[in-house]
Amino acid sequence: MNEIFKKKHREKTPKHTLKVIHVERIWQREEGVGHPKSACGPAAAAMVVKYLSRKGFVTFDSMENTELVNVLYRKIGTFPWGTTAGRLKRKLRFILNRWAIEGKWDVETTPAKKRFYAYCSSIDDELPVIILFPLNFSRNAYSSHHFVVGIGYKVENSHRYLAVLDPDGGKHNDKVHWIKWEENEPYMKFVFLKRFNVPDRRCTFFKKKLR
Repeated sequence: MNEIFKKKHREKTPKHTLKVIHVERIWQREEGVGHPKSACGPAAAAMVVKYLSRKGFVTFDSMENTELVNVLYRKIGTFPWGTTAGRLKRKLRFILNRWAIEGKWDVETTPAKKRFYAYCSSIDDELPVIILFPLNFSRNAYSSHHFVVGIGYKVENSHRYLAVLDPDGGKHNDKVHWIKWEENEPYMKFVFLKRFNVPDRRCTFFKKKLR
């Protein structure tokens, strides 16, 4: 499935020169968050879950942002030093399918290298992308050992940019950060979401009966 997923996205190109989807930013250090220093992964996941809930794709008990971050921290199994991309992939896939209203979800991780159009494809499909910056010491990278949420892209004068929301950086850091693709490409890992429609087997059963 992973190879099909990659091939499909390699074939796509951005539909727009500028595209941003509306996602609510959640601060990882909000009062009440149990482990604020290591909560960037759960906070990023919380932004995505809340967005998907608002779109009617998943449902969960109405929670305040802090409670949602704490619940996801436990369900994902975040360590005191942070969340791994592999664990986030497995646990988020389970959570989305557990809370799905209809359809089925897959979650895949991949290095960002040569995946700009795959990223744009996800945004064009109205799906945010969780982005991990693994530990690095580059001055060019936007961050290190940190999760953010990709919510848009821009192509301008042959330069490419990603729009991201940062769960850290202060309570009022709600602005959209535009980061240069060329500078950050080597230092990012993408967590892609994919939604599949699942046919209603009951309808299929009755159609066969009617024949």
